[in-house]
Amino acid sequence: MRVQHVTQTARSWPRGTKEDLQHGDLLAKKIDRIRWRLWHGRPQGALDLIAEILEELEMPNRQVQLTAVYIKKLTGVLRELDTYVFGQFNSIINYAAARRSGEPISTAQTESAVHRLLHRRMTAKQQMRWSPRGAHFMLKVRTSVMNGTFEQDHIALAQSTRGQQRRAA
Repeated sequence: MRVQHVTQTARSWPRGTKEDLQHGDLLAKKIDRIRWRLWHGRPQGALDLIAEILEELEMPNRQVQLTAVYIKKLTGVLRELDTYVFGQFNSIINYAAARRSGEPISTAQTESAVHRLLHRRMTAKQQMRWSPRGAHFMLKVRTSVMNGTFEQDHIALAQSTRGQQRRAA
């Protein structure tokens, strides 16, 4: 979704002349390459391409003359994407390999279940509203139950906290 914001910003590329149109198409292709690299689990390649585009946009003597507002907007969304990819570097999944091996790649079902559970208890109209900490713990338990690892997780937690519990006086 983060790449989508960059794509939408690139679509608003000024199209005054034929050269402007060509430069806009070139930018759109580079953004597609960023998306491809992320889809194929290559975050370093995506970061390199983002840096290349930012460098081209920030050159004072660039071929394309764009308005300062457009440059600011485009560099802003590219920097946000750069920050996101850098922060998620180790957790970016190779979706192409997952699809080839028949693994599910959609998180819609999980997100829907989480949203339904949280919405039910976190709304302001709810009489016994959950705290964010309580909701987090509930989601950990529900996830563990759904994954079928509740017993192992419970045993591991009990073993890790055994020495940390204090006796009541």
